[in-house]
Amino acid sequence: MRLAELAKEQEKVQELVRAFVAARAQRIWLETTSAQRKGFHAAGIGLSAGRFIDTILHVLITLLAQAEAAIAIGDEADAGKAVVAFAELVFQTAPFQAPKPLPARWRDALLAWLAGKPSADVLALCDDDGVDLIQEALAYRLPWAMEAVRVHAQAVEHEAVDTLTGLAALAVEAGSSKLSVITLVRAGLSSREAAAAAVQDTAATFTDSDGMREWLNSELVEEPTVGTYGGVMTPDLQPLGLMLRGNLRQPRKSIVSAQVAAGGAVEIEFFGPRGMR
Repeated sequence: MRLAELAKEQEKVQELVRAFVAARAQRIWLETTSAQRKGFHAAGIGLSAGRFIDTILHVLITLLAQAEAAIAIGDEADAGKAVVAFAELVFQTAPFQAPKPLPARWRDALLAWLAGKPSADVLALCDDDGVDLIQEALAYRLPWAMEAVRVHAQAVEHEAVDTLTGLAALAVEAGSSKLSVITLVRAGLSSREAAAAAVQDTAATFTDSDGMREWLNSELVEEPTVGTYGGVMTPDLQPLGLMLRGNLRQPRKSIVSAQVAAGGAVEIEFFGPRGMR
């Protein structure tokens, strides 16, 4: 008897859930276009955040384009202004809004982060809230918002979408507006501060993976000994040099097939080297 009652209750709950999903789907369908729904899905956001972006899409695209143009020419000040203005808007809505209230000096911290300042300096601007700010807002939610705007603009075929490259999101993720630092971090160097030190000490100016390879093979980093970078390497940067050689300069291989041979041995076929993008 008890099992039958539980089954009836479960059936009622399922009916309510189905009704709720159907009603929500109908609402979304009635209030959005096919292109908008495609954009919301591609951006990984719901109806509320999607409509928020839609309302100010042109403004958000303009700010992103300004930030990316400034980063491309090395204008740190203008890049920072545009990124902060963008963040002020998107931080108003979920899921880009941080779980906790932003610290009073979050704008200063964002500018310091984008300028490549040491993490300790960024944290000091926000005291106990600094770690959450970096992990939740700067390195996660803000790049997500930037990419959400870009892919949504592509889905709705916004007239200015071709001005966006995704560079602003890469800069915020890397914690630097310098193209050489961004390239190193994207290539697998986990420490933004080590990347910044290497770029500064060698006066590196590369902007892509091809340029990075040339830099890695140059005399500046080819035969480091002791001292400073450029034929010489400080103890702080010696692990960096080893990491660069071991992780970035070695050809990467991809497994394209694997099968169990006679006797239980596993035969693996590799394809490589694999080019970096």
